Parts: sequence; structure tokens; C-alpha cells
Amino acid sequence: LYYLNYLLFWMVYHVLLRRDPIITSVPDALVLGYFLWASATFAFTFLYGGDVRHGFSEWLPTTYLLFYFPIRYHCIRHKRAFLYIASAFAFLALFVVLRNAIVYYIDMQNADAIWKVMANRERLNERFLLIGSVGAILFLLHARQWFTRAVYFGLTSLYMVGVVISQARALWVAIVLALAVAFVFLDAERRTRMIVTVTLWAGLVLLAAYLILGDFF
Repeated sequence: LYYLNYLLFWMVYHVLLRRDPIITSVPDALVLGYFLWASATFAFTFLYGGDVRHGFSEWLPTTYLLFYFPIRYHCIRHKRAFLYIASAFAFLALFVVLRNAIVYYIDMQNADAIWKVMANRERLNERFLLIGSVGAILFLLHARQWFTRAVYFGLTSLYMVGVVISQARALWVAIVLALAVAFVFLDAERRTRMIVTVTLWAGLVLLAAYLILGDFF
């Protein structure tokens, strides 16, 4: 509810009070249009007698799309805003990885049946792993110094641990799709880097997933 209140306050202040244009480009229209379309489908929950609480829980993640507008607003007007926002997401994703890894380890230690070991997963706040993984790989592709590359390589390694123990195949597909979209906008040199990097990481992730999940994978 905290972030919903923030979004509501931001929208009221900038759109209604300051009269700032919320749509300034095609991506803006696409993001807002998708959110409105997803929100409109929520009405079918009432029309077909669905579970309102379940429908609300399905609709709630779409509200994260609205963060696009305050992020875009500040990145355009403040030079270092993108760095601060990217750092915040990186720390959030890192916190999620550490938290999920600790809980996963504790559950594995307390497991008293093989099925509990095979079915163990930690998926809390997995959306941050999507942002962290894709962001770290893209920063890795653009890094010029070896030390900076090593930092992004280490972050990617940690995020991939969270991706594997989440056992969320939808998350894996989302990462692939996000990288595919980014691939379209990269130059030839970075496309080659991405192919090599993603191929290497895909092999490592599949190997780690097989070693951790075994036959369940």
C-alpha cells in the first residue's frame, strides 16, 4: 500500500496539479495503454463471478508498470537519477537473493523427506531478480574496465543463484525475452558479447539447476 500511495500522490501532483504531460512518446502510450487494458479486464472478475481477492492479487503486479513514469521523469531531469535508481534496484535484488538463499538453506537443513528437498523453492520478490539479472548483464556488456566487468559479473552470478533456487520457469522465460528485446537495440560488438555471455551463463545456470534440483529439474 505504501508504493500505491506514492504512485497516487505522484500522479495527482504531476498530472492534475502541475499539468505535466504523462504521455510524451510511443513507449509512454504503450505502457499506459497496457496498464489500462489490464485494469479493464479486472471487470470480468465481477461479470463471471470470480474470486475478487484472487483477481486483485493478479492485477496488483501490473501497477508496478506505473513506476515507469516517475522513473522516466527524474531520469530526464536529473543527470545522476538513473545511477541512483539502478543502484537501488541492484541492492534490492541483492537483498532478495541473500534472503531467499538463507531461507532455502534453512529449509534444506530441516527437510526430512526427499520430496521436500526436490520441491523446495524460494520465489519471494522474484521480479527483482528479473530486473537485477537483466540489468547486470546489460551493464556488463557496456563496461570497459576489467574491474567494473568483474563487479557486474559477480552481481550476475549472485542473481543467477536466486533465479535457480526460485525454480520459477516463468522468470527464466522472462529473462530470455528481456534479453532478446535488448539484443535488437544493441550494436554489432555488444551483440557478440551478449551471445557469448548469455551462452556461458545459460550453460552455468542449467548445470547449477541440474546439480541443485536433480530429476525435479
